[in-house]
Amino acid sequence: MQPWNKLMAQKHTGPFLGAVKDITSRTMIYVSMLNFIQVTATFYYTTLRPPILQYTPWLNFGIYFGVLVIFVVLIMLFEYKLVMPSTFTFINQQEYAHENLIRRDMQEIKTILDRKTCPHCGKEIYGKEKDSTIN
Repeated sequence: MQPWNKLMAQKHTGPFLGAVKDITSRTMIYVSMLNFIQVTATFYYTTLRPPILQYTPWLNFGIYFGVLVIFVVLIMLFEYKLVMPSTFTFINQQEYAHENLIRRDMQEIKTILDRKTCPHCGKEIYGKEKDSTIN
């Protein structure tokens, strides 16, 4: 095995670590929303307000926050349109490479269909050239 392959080899650690990471990341979305509101309010009133009042007095916190929300929505659209498809492709490749249960079931179904007989009752399974039912 080459050093690079040995370094990049993945370990099968079971579901616990992945479950903790998944639940943590899912709950951090809500914490992040609250944090975003608090940080924007703090930044607006402590750092941004003096220059804004001097040069653009009409730009109040509501408008400032609205612009930030629009910016976040644009980032979300970018994530949805470009990043998510790539992420799902990567996840599918990882699941296929690491003994996904559905992959195993599909292989078993393919083996059964290739035999042309039902393993449970022994009846012949017709291919597409005939009727696609079990007789």
